[in-house]
Amino acid sequence: MRGPERRRIARELAEQHGGVVSRAMLRRVGIQRNHVASEVHAERWALHGDATVAVHTRPLTREEQLWRAVWEIGPDVAVLDGVTALQVAGLQHFDEPAIHCSVVHTARVVWPSGVSAHKVIRRVPGETVPVGIPRTRPAVAALRAAHWAVSDR
Repeated sequence: MRGPERRRIARELAEQHGGVVSRAMLRRVGIQRNHVASEVHAERWALHGDATVAVHTRPLTREEQLWRAVWEIGPDVAVLDGVTALQVAGLQHFDEPAIHCSVVHTARVVWPSGVSAHKVIRRVPGETVPVGIPRTRPAVAALRAAHWAVSDR
């Protein structure tokens, strides 16, 4: 696959995720590790962990950071949770710089920087939103946000 075609395909994939894409997604469309390395070496793309590739070199936006958190932990086990899931659902005027993610307690994961780690006993059917960035539903997220809060305020 030639460079211009590779970059076009990667940009189209990344548009759905705010400007970042996972290495797994790139592999599925034929963009291999050496292709990514070439784009990074040419300073067209940037790596943000083991699984996240930005198809630009600027700092990550909040949406891109959220996708990065899920992909770096593991898209099959991690979901945004608590305050972060509420913010994605539309909560406004509440600033929380940390990204809150949860995984089932038996998952063995490495937590990336900037992510608040939470392990939960289990996932119940219907707990997560089936579209968009993996996250818990607002009702579940609100309960967990209250439980994980550092103060009653």
